Amino acid sequence: MSRSGASNRLTLQVYEVGGRLVRTLAEGTEDPGQKTVAWDRRHHRGHTVASGVYFYRLTLETLTEIRKMLLMK
Repeated sequence: MSRSGASNRLTLQVYEVGGRLVRTLAEGTEDPGQKTVAWDRRHHRGHTVASGVYFYRLTLETLTEIRKMLLMK
């Protein structure tokens, strides 16, 4: 990670169970600190996705974290 106080390049993406990219929720440079991102249940074409299991991948400069999430309508 970058030194304290420096901006970090990040990407936050949502994927289907099969590995297909659903949507990129955030991409760019952010200052360090806690952030909140809301997903409106839509994929990149604007259609609402079905309830089910999805994964999100958060990528920072030297860190990649993948977590499972459950979407319920």
